[in-house]
Amino acid sequence: MGRRHSAFATNTNFEQHNKPKPAFSKIKHDRAIVILDKKLKFNTRQIEAMMYKGVELLNANKTEEAIKVLKELTSKYRCEKSKSAFILLAVAYSKNKQQEKAVEVLDEVLKYCKSYAEALIVKGNLLIDEKKWIEAKECFHAAIRGSKKVATAYLGLANCEYNLSKLKEADTAYMQAIHLGAAIPHERNISSNRVERLNMARVKLKLGNEAAAQEIIEDIFNDLPNNDLTIARALLIKGRIMEKLNNLTDAAMNYEQAANYGCTEISTAALYKLAKLRVREKDYYEAYFNVRRIQVSKAGKKVKTLYNLVDGVFFAGLIDCVLNEKKNQSRSHPIC
Repeated sequence: MGRRHSAFATNTNFEQHNKPKPAFSKIKHDRAIVILDKKLKFNTRQIEAMMYKGVELLNANKTEEAIKVLKELTSKYRCEKSKSAFILLAVAYSKNKQQEKAVEVLDEVLKYCKSYAEALIVKGNLLIDEKKWIEAKECFHAAIRGSKKVATAYLGLANCEYNLSKLKEADTAYMQAIHLGAAIPHERNISSNRVERLNMARVKLKLGNEAAAQEIIEDIFNDLPNNDLTIARALLIKGRIMEKLNNLTDAAMNYEQAANYGCTEISTAALYKLAKLRVREKDYYEAYFNVRRIQVSKAGKKVKTLYNLVDGVFFAGLIDCVLNEKKNQSRSHPIC
């Protein structure tokens, strides 16, 4: 048993195991499963066949069956060829909304291979889904120590640092991820990840680098179709960039475009920003008009506070009073 445990290696790329053989890539998943079953009928100890059967079952959305096959594989074999099965099983559990079991499976393989970067990265991403930023951060650090050229680990680390409000550290990790992604063939698409690109722009903006933030946003506009919701989120960020540059006309235009994307969450955020901008310009009628466009029943506390305040101010004619008190309330006031 000890020899099997020691057979786990640290430098094998998970993608090589997870990629189906070319023979199965152009046929339907069900047909591939039939072929694999025939192979296993004559030799049940074919690790690769069991692995690919698990992959095909996952691709065919037969999650429970995939879990059964992969559990059998991981319980029987602990060797170089089978270690990726633990990741596949974790993915299957995650797909089945069984996050705790997914983490347990990864912990099992990490007992025998503490520096298995791919397992650490998958575990880190599962912890990110649960908003366990510090635990996830530890996983990504461990993955980086085991393999210095893992761009996806730096990407996960950057997300953790961003959500922990450590902006400089997040910026450094994002840059490292992009640098490594450009250098490593199988990770070249690292900078095309939509969420990370938006977060990178937010980090640059918060660090006062409006030019870099705008460059990232313009790249998103060029790369994605207009009906993609990432564009709406990018418009929100560009609006903030324009505000920072004191270009209020362009800021308002970007917020207005974001508000028209038909997504309640994005529309609410955009109209909230637009109303704040109009108050800043002392255009209270427009501020009131934009606040009235917000679906308050679905809005958060800040938006509801702004709604009630602008509504009351507009009807009571207390604008001057609000302006006089603005400086004193700037730290807590939702419209300042």
